[in-house]
Amino acid sequence: MRRPRTITRAAALAGAVILTAAACGSSDGDGDGGNGGSNGGSAAEGEYTGGEVRANLNSPQTLIPTDTVESEGGTVVSAVYSGLVDFDIDSGEVVHLVAESIETEDNQTWDITIREGLEFHNGETVDADAFIRAWNYGAYGDNAQRGSFFFDVIEGYDEMQEEGSDVTELAGLEKTGDLTFTVTLDSPFTTFEVALGHNAFMPMAQACLDDVEACNTEPIGNGPFKMAGPWEHDVEIPLERWEDYAGENSANIDTLTFNIYADAQTAYNDLQAGNLDVLRTTPPELRDEARNQFPDRFIEVPTSQITNLAYPLYDETFADPKVRQALSMAIDRQKIIDNVLLGAFEPADSFIAPVIPGYQEGVCEYCEYDPDRANELWDEVDWPADKKLQLHFHPGAGHDEWVEAVGIEIQNTLGIEFELRNELEWADHLNARDDEEMEGPYRSAWIMSYPSQEYYLKPLYTTNGSSADTGWTNEDFDRLVREGDAAPTLEEAQDLYAEAEQILMEEVPSIPLFYGRSSAAYNDTVENVVYNIYETNPSWTDIQVK
Repeated sequence: MRRPRTITRAAALAGAVILTAAACGSSDGDGDGGNGGSNGGSAAEGEYTGGEVRANLNSPQTLIPTDTVESEGGTVVSAVYSGLVDFDIDSGEVVHLVAESIETEDNQTWDITIREGLEFHNGETVDADAFIRAWNYGAYGDNAQRGSFFFDVIEGYDEMQEEGSDVTELAGLEKTGDLTFTVTLDSPFTTFEVALGHNAFMPMAQACLDDVEACNTEPIGNGPFKMAGPWEHDVEIPLERWEDYAGENSANIDTLTFNIYADAQTAYNDLQAGNLDVLRTTPPELRDEARNQFPDRFIEVPTSQITNLAYPLYDETFADPKVRQALSMAIDRQKIIDNVLLGAFEPADSFIAPVIPGYQEGVCEYCEYDPDRANELWDEVDWPADKKLQLHFHPGAGHDEWVEAVGIEIQNTLGIEFELRNELEWADHLNARDDEEMEGPYRSAWIMSYPSQEYYLKPLYTTNGSSADTGWTNEDFDRLVREGDAAPTLEEAQDLYAEAEQILMEEVPSIPLFYGRSSAAYNDTVENVVYNIYETNPSWTDIQVK
């Protein structure tokens, strides 16, 4: 029996509170997911100052890398572990960390060499076995790791996912030396080296595999910070500088303590009171106040989040692309951002976030607010008489006002009434999407697990994609994504993905609405605070104590 489809890290973001920034998980654990590493590609140079830094955190789900698909756990994991690659803060380009080299001739078989002399915090060697054991653990279905789906590109994954399977090792992993191993994928995937930047691909110490529960409480990593004590649930997670870190970007501070909060307001109050040095995310309703109180210590940056209204294309009402196009053009996104979302977002003009390499600015014709054109299209469609537009979202996550604003925009432009549908809690809402039970457009959101167009296209819009629930399918789109995956270079892949996105622009299987923005504030106790948009966090290794 095949296991049910795992909710991916980015799909989990669909449950996040939209009025918090993408980096902040919601209190019900539906925040966005894990990050890439935090210890490479520094944008600012600083010297070791020592000292203590305190930052806020919501309660993580877990601290096991292969099980971490939300932001709070990812924040800690990316400080405690180092992966094969990271991303340059300025350019987003791949930077090798633990990897000495990653080579391929066909984008399907990848030869990985690990740097010599690297260790875990407990003295174990970081070698080929460390990655092979971690990936096998993450891919094995009975281990029920939330990040298991990241390994589905590797040969042998499906066999390991069968319930009760006696296959416990990926067929596509082969150790070729103490510091070398080969990865064979099911098919060519040019973006694989980029995907390796996600925390699911971190190494695992043998001591962690021997006692996963203990390692979840006090992880044994190989990154610039190590645990200074066990995770005290709902209280704090204490880290300290690892003196023997062999990476190029060692921590500038002695200790980094994540104080755990149930809500952002309390964390903000503690920042004001001097009980916190860094507030990772400022709630939109407090941003004006934070800008005034911390004028030189307030950072506001774009994130990779995109919020959409997805169409249930299994409902014939939405089969005509002109219906979808008209509804999209009937929405004044900027007006909603200014009046409801407190300026914390940007209007979406593409299906891909602007921070992603290959983003095409302003290419979505039907993302523009154009009431005249919307009405021209609407006059050409056969919308059932007296049918109300059903707008679905889950309750208790701050979506009510902006979804209602969308409905009002459509009603004022096209003259059709709408009904808000938020009767299903998050889990039931997801099940209804998977079971094709939505009766109208539904709120959906996405955030990168690694910086690639592919991650915005393939899971959401290819036929049988891992998070595809609209019922939309297009052979040409699927072909172009496959060709992008198999392209000889990333540049050629970007061109093919861009061509695939043009099909989305015309077909509009969902309405791109908003791009996310995140903000951080910090006290005058610290300096050299550099924001890493690829992690939606400050760079913890760069920060200094005054």
